[in-house]
Amino acid sequence: MNGLSITLPPELLDELVVRVAERVLEQLAVEAAPVESPYLTVAEAAAFLRSKPQRVYDLRSSRRLTRHKDGSRVLVKRAELEAHLAGETPRTRTGRVAPALPHPSQTRTAKRFPSTRA
Repeated sequence: MNGLSITLPPELLDELVVRVAERVLEQLAVEAAPVESPYLTVAEAAAFLRSKPQRVYDLRSSRRLTRHKDGSRVLVKRAELEAHLAGETPRTRTGRVAPALPHPSQTRTAKRFPSTRA
């Protein structure tokens, strides 16, 4: 045999095997890690919030979440959902703070049909 031959003590060989195995597992974990999209569908956003899809639509209607379209799909940003859960006020693309919901007495319905209660 015309090759290089190295004789290692069993303890050193065991340590070498452990280190190589750790490197291989680290590399496999990096390659297998799924890439998370920054956007979620309404169903995924509802699952993220642990709520019903209507809650996501309500947050969008009140401009607490920004709507993004991909064809016919409505998407929301994962970062906006995380900010909502953290209690942060989302900002629109223009940098303005999204408005809070109006008081019920300030809605069009309340102005059109004033309360007769005393």
